Amino acid sequence: MELKEIRRNYTVKPSTGHSETTGDLSLLSRFQSLSLFNQNRPADRPAAPDGLGNNAAQQHGLDLTGYRRIRSVGQGSFGVAILYERHSDGQQVVMKQIALSNLAKPEREMAMNEVEVFSKLHHPNIISYLGSSVRGDLLLIEMEYADGGTLAQMLSERSQGESLPERFVLNMFEQLTSAISYMHSQNILHRDLKTANVFLHGKGTVKVGDFGISKIMHTNVHAQTVLGTPYYFSPEMCEGKEYNEKSDVWALGCIVGEMCCLKKAFTASNLSELVAKIMTAEYVPLPRGYSESLRHVLGMMFQIDPNARPSASELLQYWIPLIYRKLGSMEGYKVFHIDSNANDRPELVGVNIRSKKSGLEDDTTAINYGEGSTALVNTGRNQNTPTCRTVLYQLHSFGMSTSLAPLHLPPTVKIKQIATRGQHFVAVMEGTMCRKRVGEQIVNAQNLLTDGTVFSWGEGDKGQLGHDALETWHHIPMRVEALKQRKVISTTVGDGFTLFCTASGTVLACGDNSHGCLGQGNKTSLLVPKPIAKLEHTPIVQVSSGTTHVLARAESGIVYSWGTSNSGALALGKRINSALEPERVILPQLVQNVREVYAGPDCTILITSQGDCYCCGSNAGNRLGLGRKVPGTATLRKIHLDAGRPKIVGVSVSDTHAAFLIEGGYLVTLGDNSSGQRGVGHRCELLQPTIVPHLQSRYVANVKCSQTYTVATTDDNCVVLWGTRMGTPEGNEDSSGSHGRNNHAERPSLTTVANSTTALANILSSIYKHETILEPADVLA
Repeated sequence: MELKEIRRNYTVKPSTGHSETTGDLSLLSRFQSLSLFNQNRPADRPAAPDGLGNNAAQQHGLDLTGYRRIRSVGQGSFGVAILYERHSDGQQVVMKQIALSNLAKPEREMAMNEVEVFSKLHHPNIISYLGSSVRGDLLLIEMEYADGGTLAQMLSERSQGESLPERFVLNMFEQLTSAISYMHSQNILHRDLKTANVFLHGKGTVKVGDFGISKIMHTNVHAQTVLGTPYYFSPEMCEGKEYNEKSDVWALGCIVGEMCCLKKAFTASNLSELVAKIMTAEYVPLPRGYSESLRHVLGMMFQIDPNARPSASELLQYWIPLIYRKLGSMEGYKVFHIDSNANDRPELVGVNIRSKKSGLEDDTTAINYGEGSTALVNTGRNQNTPTCRTVLYQLHSFGMSTSLAPLHLPPTVKIKQIATRGQHFVAVMEGTMCRKRVGEQIVNAQNLLTDGTVFSWGEGDKGQLGHDALETWHHIPMRVEALKQRKVISTTVGDGFTLFCTASGTVLACGDNSHGCLGQGNKTSLLVPKPIAKLEHTPIVQVSSGTTHVLARAESGIVYSWGTSNSGALALGKRINSALEPERVILPQLVQNVREVYAGPDCTILITSQGDCYCCGSNAGNRLGLGRKVPGTATLRKIHLDAGRPKIVGVSVSDTHAAFLIEGGYLVTLGDNSSGQRGVGHRCELLQPTIVPHLQSRYVANVKCSQTYTVATTDDNCVVLWGTRMGTPEGNEDSSGSHGRNNHAERPSLTTVANSTTALANILSSIYKHETILEPADVLA
């Protein structure tokens, strides 16, 4: 499989001051100032000179206007890191203080330039830089505070205990790879990746840090070395050769190996032995409890030839998702003991776990996952700063546990729309303007991603992602290249298919066509979006899809439908249950000025400009309000809700219940209530439409119905949920009841969870359980 690089190559050359003698030095002599046994500074290195020592003393006691000093959180050879609290907002931040007097003038200029470069990095898995300034001879760098400690601390506490479950390791592996891939896309090398520079920030979030100072500090040592111990050095760094981003990949492999083995990936009693092991890639093998897929990927990261190692973007787009797929749904949760007495060969104690052959080599030629990377964007060294951006998060909530995980979309985009069904996701982007300095003026410049760019991810086994391939699962959002020349304004997804609507009114479709939902006049599935020929001369302004049928509204107000429905959802009459291409819906005289069309699971709803609502299709659970004994209708019928608030502005329908958003921010529900999804505080049957009483005092902005629960968002930026959901409970809480969830007790940190066998077992290995919330509760505020 050939994966193309989409950025220019860059290397870091050895210091010119040592270029004449480098060839004469032995490998071991390159580490003469380093020690394997002191993490803070080389063993033979003298104490800091008086000038630096005085600066350090001043830094420990430095008072900053607008900040309250809390404590020192770290100290290095060139300065300290101190935790402060901002008076303005109470936010805790870290202020790194570097003594510039210890640096020569060129090095000082380089330090200031690199601080500016790093201030441009914006990624959810990178410690955020909040600003920098110079006070006297001190360079102050303000940055985000990670309150969970470091990965090195967490592993040290577990070193005599049980292993980390593979899925836990993979989660951290993926987050770190995302950060590194982003840095490499900006032509920035970390060069000091190690567990001590990986910070734990809140439950489940991992952040890379300390690359700013490492870039500044490297000017005082050989370019092929970094401060600290050489456990994470690559072979090319040991040899003093030119190195590039693949050295970061090697260091990342060292971190992954350390997480699995609870010891350094390369262990030795002296430097000579350590260098020899690095040069031959003789790393500690993973315990047998970990999958063959993970072993294979780690082996690739430890290739002696850097060109043979995968890039960070390749790991992110292909290899990590492949490990997940090879694991299977029930694997990777186990915690096992590691025999600490084994010499470089950790073994399992008392646990028998079967491992199956990965077969990775057979799968690598199936799909080219390197094309259209979303992790590698904006590769130039530009100074553009977007005026606005959107971060898309995946929310996990169950019991008292709520967590957010950012998705790997480009960091400089604004999302216009998200469409999802099941495990299939599509995002449409807005074109964003950048502010760019030209000489002494700041002007607007168009971002790299144009308006209407589309990304898709998730299940793609039917071609619904539009990537010209059948993909079991695409883990990372990837740009739909077939739409590159089109300005997409909206999208909609059905059961294995996707439709796109462009600014010119063209509708394109791809994916499964077994129900005729692609509107092509046949049942041939498509791997890339193709325009619907019958609508070529009819400008379409809105498209909506159910599971097996599609609706479209033309600029003229005409409504079209196609696909399959045995319950009359096509609105084409009782005798027509299938249409392979768009057919015009003959609207009753009373149905005029259709403002919005909505296709739900086997049902159709039309909303007029007057706020009236008309429906047809299945009435399962009485979700359309036609009566318990009415199974459905093939003709459009009006839905009657609260007469006092007649204007409907939005709707969402699931298999057996529906929610209608009424003007004024009110929410009315219809249909089944056996799971508490109606939000009225009980599970009893309800025959009439009911307003959600606990939300009457709040303004509901959006609503989404799932099979057994309902989610809404309010204008005060809260996510509200009620009904029955499945998930994995945290700790030993009883998740079977319907008790309130507004208990804001402090949740355990990632370090606490990772070091608690009970917590890990509950979070990672327990079976899914049901939880019923009868009254709407905030799950995210």
